Amino acid sequence: MKSKNKSKNIGLVVLTAILAISVFLAATTVGAQQEPTPTPTPTLTPIENKTLECNTLWYFDDQSEKCQQKEFCGMYMYQSLHTFETEEECKAAFEEYLKEKGKVTSTPATPGFETGFAIAGLLAIAYLVLRRRK
Repeated sequence: MKSKNKSKNIGLVVLTAILAISVFLAATTVGAQQEPTPTPTPTLTPIENKTLECNTLWYFDDQSEKCQQKEFCGMYMYQSLHTFETEEECKAAFEEYLKEKGKVTSTPATPGFETGFAIAGLLAIAYLVLRRRK
């Protein structure tokens, strides 16, 4: 009789541990998912003929800290590149880009919030198991 109760208790503890691990893993993956960062729409420059035209343009991308000037030739576009004819246009767009970027990253989720619920659930289950033993 004692061995049956002992095996039931061990089974409950193992089941509780598996439940706790799955809750913890679910909480960490849910907390890790954040809103995707909006991708700026690149401006495409059509090439009229097959010769490579070079233009000196102002630009910034997702790695830039300020507007810079560079000579671009041919098909030079990539996803996060923004190009402009004048420095003023570049600076205005860069300021707006930084404001948008700041809005997306300014509200991070509270870390460990879900973990607190998982621990509270474990404690409640442990309490019930120990109470049932008596």
